[in-house]
This record gives sequence, C-alpha cells and structure tokens, in this order.
Amino acid sequence: MLKGKTIIELTDVKTGKVERHESDNMITNALNHIFEPFGHYKKPDKLLTSSEMIPFYQNLLGGLLLFDGEIQENAEQIYAPSSVNLTACGVYGRQNDTTNTCRGDYNMTESEVNLSSKYVKFVYDFTTSQGNGNIACVALTSKRAGYCGYGCRDATYKNSDPVAIYPSDNVISFMGQSNCARRGNSGTVGVTQYLFAVDPENDILWYLRVNSAKSISIVKRKGYFKSVGVFDTPSSAGKLIETIDLEDMTTGLYNTNYISYNYVDSEKCVYIYSAANNYSEVNGAFNIIKINIQNNSFVEYPMTNQTNERVYIAHNYSFVDGGFIYVKGYNNYKIFKIGIGNSADVREIAWPSDCQGSAIYPCFAYGGRIFYEPYSHSYMYDYDRLLVLNTENEEMLKTESRYIYGGLSSSDTCGVPVIGHPECIWEYGYVIYPGMYLATINNIEPVTKTADKTMKVTYIIREHEE
Repeated sequence: MLKGKTIIELTDVKTGKVERHESDNMITNALNHIFEPFGHYKKPDKLLTSSEMIPFYQNLLGGLLLFDGEIQENAEQIYAPSSVNLTACGVYGRQNDTTNTCRGDYNMTESEVNLSSKYVKFVYDFTTSQGNGNIACVALTSKRAGYCGYGCRDATYKNSDPVAIYPSDNVISFMGQSNCARRGNSGTVGVTQYLFAVDPENDILWYLRVNSAKSISIVKRKGYFKSVGVFDTPSSAGKLIETIDLEDMTTGLYNTNYISYNYVDSEKCVYIYSAANNYSEVNGAFNIIKINIQNNSFVEYPMTNQTNERVYIAHNYSFVDGGFIYVKGYNNYKIFKIGIGNSADVREIAWPSDCQGSAIYPCFAYGGRIFYEPYSHSYMYDYDRLLVLNTENEEMLKTESRYIYGGLSSSDTCGVPVIGHPECIWEYGYVIYPGMYLATINNIEPVTKTADKTMKVTYIIREHEE
C-alpha cells in the first residue's frame, strides 16, 4: 500500500528563519477507480502501456494541490468540495515560466525517484510572489491537473492536453445511433431518445423521449456492461428493456424542438428545461421539469426570466446543480444563477475578463463546482480555456488548461453522469475520469504563506507491504 507525508518549509527572506510543518497523508480510492473493472469498457493497453498513464507516479500522481481549508479524510472524497479553494499548485517536471502566481516550480535537483525502492520524492519551490495565502490541506493529483485544476484568478494558458484520464477507447457508442441522440442534438418528436445517464451496475442506459409538449417517456436500454448475448449487436442502440410513459404534465414543454437537460445523481433526478426558443426574453416564460427516475414522479417549476436580458435556457449552455439553474447571458459574458421554483432569486456571475471570446459549456459537476469547457474548433486562442465555477462563493476562475475532454467531439461537450460513479463521465462511448481527483489528502496544521517568505513543499510517497 502507498504511504507518504508532506513537509512544508517557509523561509523568511529577511531573517532566514525556517518554519517547518510535517504531516502524514491518506490515500483515497481515486486511483483504484481508474484501474477497477468497468464492464467491457476498460482496455489493458490503455491502462498499462499508454503514455497518458506511464509512468504512473509521474502522470497519475505528478500534480500538487494546496488548499486553504481542510478536506474530509475519506477514501471516497475524490474531488475537493466547494468549501475550499486552491492556494497553490505544481506540475511534475515543469517550471512556472508564466505570470501565474498560483503555480510553483518543480525542483529537479532535490526531487528523487527510486523505482527499485518504490520511493518518490516530489519537491516544489515557491517564490515570494507564488502560492501566497492560507494552506490547510495538501493533495497529489494527476500531472495535468497541477495546472491550476481548480482555478485561480491569474492563471495563464499553458496546457493543451486534456485534463482527463482515458482508460478506455470508444468501444461502443450509442449516441448518434438510430433514434438515439446526445444532449443538444435535434430530434423527432415521439422517436428520438436522448441519453441522460448510464448505469453500469444495473446494465442500463437511461434515455428521455419527448412524445408531445405534455408527454415524456423514460426509456431504459441495455448497456452491455455486464453481458453480451450471441444475438446482440452492441454497436447499435442498446436492446430495449422498458419504456415508462409518465403522466401528462400541466405546463409541459414550451417547444418540443428546443429542450435541454441534465441528470443529478445525488437526487436520482433528471431535469428538463424548455422555453419558446432555445432562449428566453426578459419576462419570458420557461419551464423546469424534475423527474425522479426511482418512482417516475415529476414536479414542474413554471418560471419567468427575471434577469435583465435574454438568456439561453433550452441549450447546452444551461445546467442544473444544487437547486439552481445556471444559464448563459445571450449577449454578454455572464452566467445567471436562478433558484429553481423562485424566479426572483437571480445572481450574476461574470466570466474572467480575459476569457470572454468563446462559448462555454458545463461538462462536469461535483461538490458544488461546475467545470465549463470552451467550444472546440480548429483554431483555439488563449482565452479558450477550462473555467471553474464555485457555486458556493459564486466565482468563476481560470485554469491553465484547454479542457477536460472537449477535444473528443470537436464542438460542445455533452457527457453524462455515470450512476454510482461520481468519479467519471460517459461521453461518446468513452469512460472518462476528470483528472482533478485527489489521489491523496493531507490535512496539516494551517499555515499562511506571505510575500516575505519562500516555500518548499516536499511530498514523499512510498509503497509498503500490507
């Protein structure tokens, strides 16, 4: 098993006095989830020989994250909660040659790797201008997430690689097959089924079907995670398991051609949102429909646009999380946070000023954070970057990375949750693990780094026999 410790040394540049803090870590299940079986969808060559993974200590543990608050030491605490914010970070083998004050430098001289002894020591140095603020928790993450994976105010573009870990190829894809579509695609009323979640434990693909403005069905199809019959054709739409016709709605859909949705696994509910167009004018009507997939009940929330401008509603720009719908302004770079069932509860969240050149799409949410990717196209600019919205403090921050996984589709991202597996996403038949996971958690005695101190962070990992 892996064990390790963190040593933080703060050195006063005027007096030379060194303040030292040391603490043991705990290992989460993040890496276990990447390597654990996932039906027919994991590939040994991707796991054991891919340059995305090998060497493991470098690619899967080569990112450093320092947070301003404690994180619960729980093996299933895979991602950082919104109650903590990133203070500093680092990337294996990389120096910070940017103006970003969050990321430090990898110390090539003092870092050590001894494979025969199963020992690695990561050392990162921070200048007086880097990593300033409160530090209460240190974690190792993927190398790519070390590029400010949780966002900071002055991050500059540096990493063009996806932050995600891909332990599978596009084995079987049901999006785009006959009568099945992904979120944001056009469809035919009464025919098209829109994928909203996958359930590997029960071997189910979950779809929505719009029958009319007042009628919606839940369609369950076989996912081929557990078994494949000799007469099955897994490359086509999954075999029908069950179609559940819901009771007719009262308000229903304002337009059957313009709908969007997302599934929230913690509630076991899928939210559908619609307006007369894919947008809603000021004071225009839109409806949010919450469907519980455990008992097939639903609640409708008729809403009006009480922002001060036209906003996108039935579009992939929109997203439901934690009792709010987050919608994009039509003509400016704002996200509006609107309380579900309370149209007057509106807050404005501005994008970072130097990332206001591209459309952005919510691609992943966890623990009160929504990660937004830019529209992926043949030409990309520095402002086309992964952005992180902390829904608790209502601030959107930049990362140094382009996207989590958006290069898959070369357009907008439409991944769906994996039921029972909050650590991964399903997109185009891929199993995708956002790389901002916490592989370790190490709460320390809280310290504050100020501009009169340099900082050295040493993180040691050893493999011990059980």
